[in-house]
Amino acid sequence: MQDADTLLTLAEEVRKIKSFNKARTEAVNNSINLLNQATEHQRKQLTINMFQAATHGLLGGTDELVPKFYGHKAEDFNSWIEIFELTSNAYGFDDDRKVKILPAYLRETALHKYKALTEDARKDYKEMIKQLKEALKPAEQK
Repeated sequence: MQDADTLLTLAEEVRKIKSFNKARTEAVNNSINLLNQATEHQRKQLTINMFQAATHGLLGGTDELVPKFYGHKAEDFNSWIEIFELTSNAYGFDDDRKVKILPAYLRETALHKYKALTEDARKDYKEMIKQLKEALKPAEQK
């Protein structure tokens, strides 16, 4: 009798798992269908939203720990990169991950300087930092 009850319980658990997987698959398919039906503008906005969500999550939702860097005269890139380094190292990020995250924190002049880097420099974290330090150095230090 106990074996029959155990089999019934297992059968019920398998049914629940199958039902859950079916519901999850349907939800994913519905999301894909909505994305396919979206206009170009909506797709761009979805991409931006996904990127923002991804970068927010990359540092564990700690955007407030790493402020945006604009490259204004009053800002010091060396001080900013130290904060970025301390935070990303605390989360155990390697250089490959840092090279992907850092540009998300750059704005205005700093972002333009980043975009002016060579493709190789944008793929090599140490080289990227070296070139950004030079490019964002205050005029009186150049």
